[in-house]
Amino acid sequence: MAIYMTGIIAVVWYAMTLDVNLVADDYYQQELAYEEQITRLKNVAGLAEKPTFTFSADRQLIILSFPDTMAPERGVVTLYRPSDFTQDRKFKLNLDKDNQQGFGTASLKPGLWKAKVRWEEKGKSYFQEFVIVI
Repeated sequence: MAIYMTGIIAVVWYAMTLDVNLVADDYYQQELAYEEQITRLKNVAGLAEKPTFTFSADRQLIILSFPDTMAPERGVVTLYRPSDFTQDRKFKLNLDKDNQQGFGTASLKPGLWKAKVRWEEKGKSYFQEFVIVI
């Protein structure tokens, strides 16, 4: 009986010491603003050409490419780690002359990442999400 009780106490203690991460610290506020997000997604669905994300393992680089027909005025790129929000990274959208932006992967843990791109162009807001495995 003592071994059984010790085992139960050990399991409860272990479960209480685990770090349980929420998807985001401000998930409630994000949920309230989701109607705006739906509008952004509809705006992207109406585009003839959309941005793309490519991963180059040999160069340890993720490349965001916008079509030549697009000229985002401003935006934000979030590299989101679903399993650990402390690893998330945010970048200001800063495209080069080829309408591309690169992100180094050397400091990113291997595994599943989501790239969330939000930008504005000609008074409209857009949002697109990509799944990346590093």
